[in-house]
Amino acid sequence: MLLKHAIVLLFWHLIGCKQIRSMEHKIQHETLPLKEEKQFIRDIKQLKQIREQLSSNMGSQDEVQQAMDQKDQSEERLKVLFAVTVIA
Repeated sequence: MLLKHAIVLLFWHLIGCKQIRSMEHKIQHETLPLKEEKQFIRDIKQLKQIREQLSSNMGSQDEVQQAMDQKDQSEERLKVLFAVTVIA
């Protein structure tokens, strides 16, 4: 489940980057009405904020995954200890 969530976040992150590049290219190389150019600038700013949020979420997803891995390792150690205790 965590992997699926991370893939979705990465997908949206990549789409946002492509949209930002596209709008920046239009602003730099095309003649646009001032109103449209200002809207592009607002959209770029918003997409960059969303990208930052996704990046921070990806970091916390890594932390959750590490915690889950540690939990699994602890459970395995407990199983081994329990097995040794039962045998002894």
